[in-house]
Amino acid sequence: MVSVLMPEKREGQDIIRVFVPSDLKERFKLWCQLQGISMTEVIERWIEESVENEDFGKLVQERLKQGK
Repeated sequence: MVSVLMPEKREGQDIIRVFVPSDLKERFKLWCQLQGISMTEVIERWIEESVENEDFGKLVQERLKQGK
């Protein structure tokens, strides 16, 4: 049985495991439920926003220059 809160893994996806204190997980889970969104969707959006951030792009370019 698949949980309605846990989307199934689709082709081209990977799993990221994160260990957090139980109380933090439960509060995050409740927040997501109240927002009507899955924990996976929230984390996926945060990751997308983080790597698309201009500062991240600058950091990558700086690191690439250092490697040359």
